[in-house]
Amino acid sequence: MNDGALLKYYRIKKDMSQEELAESIVSPSYLSRIENGRVQPDDHTMNLLFERLGLDMSENKEVQQQSERLLRKWEIPLLNNDKTESIKIHEELTKLIDSVHDPTLLVEYQIKKLRHSIITKQMKDAEECLELIEELENQVNERITFYYYKHLGNYYYLQKKHSSAESFFSKGLNAKGMLQASQPEKADFLYLYSLCLSRLGKDGTGLEYAHEALEIFKENYHLEMCVKTHIQIGVSYSRISNFEKSMMNYNSAKELSDQIGYTDLLGVIDHNIGNLLIKNGHLQQALPYLERSIEHKSVKDEESFFNTLLLILSTHYRLNDSDEVALWLKYAWNLVETNDVDDGVIMELNFFRMINHSPLKEWEAFINKEFFPYLKTEEKWHQVITYSKILASHYTGKNMYKYSTKYLQLALETYETLHNY
Repeated sequence: MNDGALLKYYRIKKDMSQEELAESIVSPSYLSRIENGRVQPDDHTMNLLFERLGLDMSENKEVQQQSERLLRKWEIPLLNNDKTESIKIHEELTKLIDSVHDPTLLVEYQIKKLRHSIITKQMKDAEECLELIEELENQVNERITFYYYKHLGNYYYLQKKHSSAESFFSKGLNAKGMLQASQPEKADFLYLYSLCLSRLGKDGTGLEYAHEALEIFKENYHLEMCVKTHIQIGVSYSRISNFEKSMMNYNSAKELSDQIGYTDLLGVIDHNIGNLLIKNGHLQQALPYLERSIEHKSVKDEESFFNTLLLILSTHYRLNDSDEVALWLKYAWNLVETNDVDDGVIMELNFFRMINHSPLKEWEAFINKEFFPYLKTEEKWHQVITYSKILASHYTGKNMYKYSTKYLQLALETYETLHNY
């Protein structure tokens, strides 16, 4: 047992400074050395410090063993995104964890609680977990290292910090703990890693991991994950312009969804088929898929819902359907007024609101000082390319070739950067 690490864990958890804990017992600098394992004070001093933290340091092997069992049991609902069972186990652990004195178990608890917070969408809790994990990462043992890299990669991916996520996932791929993980756990890791790589434009490598994940999911009859992985493979093939294999995987996802009655992702599948048709120049044929996608989705799933709505807007705009653009914009703004919508969505809606109705100087200021900087900050590189092409076409239609050339160049440079040309 590392008493210094234990002190540090509970001090941070209780939001105490080193000065507050050390007062009248030791100096803050000496406490820092204790926490970092550089000195081992006498038992009396340690007892005073633990007492100030409100800790009973009497050994309770039964509590520790029960906590170990629950932490292992927790892995299954965390893997399966089983919110109900995850909450149940978390509640049991909450009653025990403050009596656990092993820093290795405590950091394991925080790593798995991070994943639990993602499932239950308690991102503030996730941030608190992250702070404790970062302070005690040297307590992570070999088996838990894999979960450490996986769950932190997952967290940063959801925060849209894709480069940070890739760094953790790449380390997880080589972690010894991965050899001890179950096959479904490995497949889930590979699937998440492929999502991250795709976001970074590394679809070739991402496809390798997605195909490997798909084979494991098939072998273990994880059919819902097979649907999700077929979609991801379809997206990656679409991005490298292999449209035939992309459509094949979307159709596989749709057929499997129908067979098992899994309707949750039908909106995502229709969105991606519509997007693929647009890439092939079949804009009119894409619209029924996109509109059906909107019907399947809920506005509560804000990012997915508005991604489709914005794609519908851009498609009608490219088809010069000004009446349809106006109708869909009106529908979108009504939703904005009655829902808590992300500022980025509002910015993209403003793109279509302003493009034909704002003075050139105001319009260009919005595009270059607000719109594209936002997309780049959020690493929305595919949107940078899409909107650059829309602008190039817009200015070509007005015979403003200097502006048209500028945005075509932006689209090309972004594409080359994204694909490491």
